[in-house]
Amino acid sequence: MISYFSLFPEKYAMEIRTVAFPNHPDMPSGSILFNEFYCPDQNCNCERVLIRCDQVLDQNSAPKATRGMVNTPESSSGALHTGW
Repeated sequence: MISYFSLFPEKYAMEIRTVAFPNHPDMPSGSILFNEFYCPDQNCNCERVLIRCDQVLDQNSAPKATRGMVNTPESSSGALHTGW
C-alpha cells in the first residue's frame, strides 16, 4: 500500500484531513489525522483502500496510536488496529 501523499506530495498542505474531539469522554485527546493508502500496482484491479487514522497529540509528535480500515471489493471492511 502506498500513501496518497507519497504520490502527490504537493497536495499535502491543502488536502490533509484532521479532526479533534476536545473533552469528549469516548475519544482520545489530541487530533486524529486521516491518511489514505492505495495498491501501488497499476496493473492490479484489486481496488483496495486503507484509511489510516493516527492519533497525534501535537504537531511535533509522532502518532501515538493507529486504527485503520481496509475496503476491498470482496468484503465491505476489515479492521486493522493497534487500539487507542
